[in-house]
Amino acid sequence: MSQRFGTYAQIEERIEIAIAELDSGIYANIRAVADYNHVPYSRLQKRVSGRASKIERTALNRRLNQQQEDALKAYITRYDALYMPPLIPQLISAAQQILDLKHPDGKALPIGKN
Repeated sequence: MSQRFGTYAQIEERIEIAIAELDSGIYANIRAVADYNHVPYSRLQKRVSGRASKIERTALNRRLNQQQEDALKAYITRYDALYMPPLIPQLISAAQQILDLKHPDGKALPIGKN
């Protein structure tokens, strides 16, 4: 976190304002609007070019999308309703099967320890 520009939330708030000012034509270039709104130039430049913020981006270590994760949660809930909580190997196997269904070859990379 860069204390020079404030907290992450403060910077993101000012970046949204800066992008709106750029879109409306108040400023001619990114450097001027970055200086005026007191935001990092490189971060503003990346947002203007279309890059999402860290909060909006999907985590790189996430293998399941939201629908697949919801399916796995439903699997856990179903077993739990039967008073048979699934064991870790069962969860790993279920997650692997979900990933295999999505994969074009039918065989996704195996799930790791974490």
